[in-house]
Amino acid sequence: MIGEAITIAAIVGGSVAAVWYAKSKFQPGIERDLARIEASGYETAETLHRKHK
Repeated sequence: MIGEAITIAAIVGGSVAAVWYAKSKFQPGIERDLARIEASGYETAETLHRKHK
């Protein structure tokens, strides 16, 4: 019973760590690319959605 709980905790903890690492590694680049696209005048789905509100 304790062994299963430790295994589940390790799997969940490892998954959380992987998601955190991926987010911290890739999100700044994605935000930079979006800013560049929006600055060029290209309308993204998000900017179109804001205009229609």
